[in-house]
Amino acid sequence: MGPYEILLVYWAESAVVGIYNAFRMALAKGHILTKLFFIPFFWFHYGMFTMGHLFFISFLMGKMILPFPIASLTDVFSDIIGLMSLTEIGISFAILMASHGYSFFANYVGKKEYGSTNVMELFTRPYRRIVVMHLTIIIGSFFFIFLPAALGFILIFVKLYFDVKLHLNEHKKYENK
Repeated sequence: MGPYEILLVYWAESAVVGIYNAFRMALAKGHILTKLFFIPFFWFHYGMFTMGHLFFISFLMGKMILPFPIASLTDVFSDIIGLMSLTEIGISFAILMASHGYSFFANYVGKKEYGSTNVMELFTRPYRRIVVMHLTIIIGSFFFIFLPAALGFILIFVKLYFDVKLHLNEHKKYENK
């Protein structure tokens, strides 16, 4: 798996976080009309945010030329669909879905964390949660481009460390409620 594929897996984690966050919002405390407004708004807003990162990764890795013509957008999605069929990318995406899915069902549903949060809190949570990932994407792109690939892999381990730390802190908050 090359640098572009690794960064696409990080980007895919953003999508996975967004998918499960919408499910969290649906189960959280709050009026149904609030949910009917904020869940689609979240999908649009968060989707635009993650698409911006996809364009940024693709541009930095030489997969897209500015300005972003429609043909380039089509090429990027073709690249993603083609890469998702590769074993490493497909397995990585499946692992991300399973990992975040396990956390969702074990913690959010199983430990009834949904009773301690609301739609507005959940609307902003993914943005805080993925800051480390997006910094890794941006900084990692520069490392992969300008420095030997081994230095880029250091960022992978730094990201993993912060992911675990943030995950544990997130669920520790609910234990005290």
